[in-house]
Amino acid sequence: AAYTRSFLQARGADYLSAQLTGTPSTFLTHAAQNFTYIENNTPTSSNITLTYLLKIDYNYTIYDTARCATFSELVSASDPHPYIIHTRVEYAASVTIPWGLPCSRIEGGLYANGTFNTTTGNCEQSLPSTIIVPYRWYVVDEEAGVVDMFVGFPGLDRTQGKAPMPDSHLIRVEGGKIKYMHTWSSCVVPGCG
Repeated sequence: AAYTRSFLQARGADYLSAQLTGTPSTFLTHAAQNFTYIENNTPTSSNITLTYLLKIDYNYTIYDTARCATFSELVSASDPHPYIIHTRVEYAASVTIPWGLPCSRIEGGLYANGTFNTTTGNCEQSLPSTIIVPYRWYVVDEEAGVVDMFVGFPGLDRTQGKAPMPDSHLIRVEGGKIKYMHTWSSCVVPGCG
């Protein structure tokens, strides 16, 4: 159920317009009746950042036609209350994200090989027992060679113990290799990292 790039580009423009004007109604016309708005990994319906009129100094959006999703980075540095906002919007919750083969990961230089379970379609890994990442959401723009990953990273904000904090990794891939990475993390208090 892939969406067209032009559909996703129009929805990205709707999102930017909503944030520039502080009126999310245009953006929300494409939302399902039962949609969930999550800000800093907390479902909410009132006092959302999308209702704030912001001066946007920089914006960047990628489009994932396979997963029917967009990722946008908005920087509002000259606003009286500066913001850096990373937003992932998924337009079809029924899309299944496939595992690639081999099913392995590289973490801090450590290569960990997993086992692909053909019955469940899952990659079974031995993950460090001390780290539990409660969610991972991806937006992949194949045309731009960019992927963004939203994760709940435990222990990121030292003031919150092991509670998972919203974390976003924007990755540029060139020639099949990671070329650049931009990380954004949410803190409960200033200087948390």
